[in-house]
Amino acid sequence: MIFDCGVVLGYGTTAADELGQVSQNRMDVGIRLYSERKIHRLILAEGKDKHRTLSGAEVMRRYALSKGVPDADIVLEEKGTATASQAYYAKVGQEMK
Repeated sequence: MIFDCGVVLGYGTTAADELGQVSQNRMDVGIRLYSERKIHRLILAEGKDKHRTLSGAEVMRRYALSKGVPDADIVLEEKGTATASQAYYAKVGQEMK
């Protein structure tokens, strides 16, 4: 089965704007599914807290780019800051397009 997109919900970044281990594990699964052509795009969902310079979604985007995912196949959702709001905004944002 092939899907238009896969959603990766973030789980935090480090103070150095790097992925935490859980977020990296989630990204690795998303990138693997993308590489296997099971999904066509990645929606990366995680906002920015007041202590960070980048949103979690942006940190995940940079990781995906470093693994060879083209920027055109990446969609950022930067409003959600917790799992429920990340999923909500990822769904609502895609419905509006």
